[in-house]
Amino acid sequence: MVDNLIVKRAIHLHFTMEDNLSLSEHVRDRYRRMYTWIFYDRFILGLWVMAEGVIFSKFNDKVHKKPRDWFPAEFDRKFICVDYGANNPTTFLKFGVRGEVYYELDEYYHDIKENGERTNSEYADDLQAFADGDEYAIFIDPSAKAFIIELKRRAINHVRAAVNTVLDGIQTVSNRFQHNELYICTDNTNSLKELVSYIWDDKAAQRGEDKPIKQNDHTCDARRDGIHTDYLMQLAKQRRSEREATPKKRPQRERPSQR
Repeated sequence: MVDNLIVKRAIHLHFTMEDNLSLSEHVRDRYRRMYTWIFYDRFILGLWVMAEGVIFSKFNDKVHKKPRDWFPAEFDRKFICVDYGANNPTTFLKFGVRGEVYYELDEYYHDIKENGERTNSEYADDLQAFADGDEYAIFIDPSAKAFIIELKRRAINHVRAAVNTVLDGIQTVSNRFQHNELYICTDNTNSLKELVSYIWDDKAAQRGEDKPIKQNDHTCDARRDGIHTDYLMQLAKQRRSEREATPKKRPQRERPSQR
């Protein structure tokens, strides 16, 4: 597009975040830490680069892949994220969170092409066995309505609709890898295998769309939606606490004028 400026009789204006004088240095620094990879190039440097290649390029198996005995024994909170597939693999990922760090502890992966179909009731049995009697928040794509109904019928608590905004979720997970705030157990073989094959769709990019290829993406979708949902919930809780901690100003009454 830039190459056709003369033909199109257009002007190319390039702005970066630094050109926005309404942002304080504190806010600019927060945005610099918030975005990574193509999102940094776009939103901070003002370069509208194409999304291509491996999506989670910040993942480093020498850093982010850890043996089971390396993980903490206690966590601030725990959740299971579910990617349900009626005609595709269904996966559950178990997470523990301590401070700002996410630990992917365990995986469940059922491929119907290799292991046959399962009913919602059987998947619910598997999810309960996966939780192993412990209490977890469960984040699941709201489109899996029949499975959600089955879980609620069993009085399984803390089932929440996952926030499945794809690009925002990818950015949240990318940030975790960038800042070494996400670690995956070496036993999670399907999760690790799909992670390095989760790539951008080149054909969609040519149309100006940012979309992952819908292939071998089941654990990546579960991780993306689960971590992003938890991040948004904690952010909302933090902002609510900040509002409650801020003293409210009492409106001053107008004094009647004396004549």
